[in-house]
Amino acid sequence: MQLERYSLRAIPDSFRKSVIVNGTKKLWRNDEGFAIMGMSSF
Repeated sequence: MQLERYSLRAIPDSFRKSVIVNGTKKLWRNDEGFAIMGMSSF
C-alpha cells in the first residue's frame, strides 16, 4: 500500500484521495488525509 500513497502524494491538487484495498476494511483516514477502505465499503 506504500506505493499507492506515494503516487497520490505527488498529485498537487485539493481533491480527496482514496485508496481502495481488497477485503472488508472499514473506512479510515491516515495522517495524510487519505481515505482507505475495502472493496465492500466502496
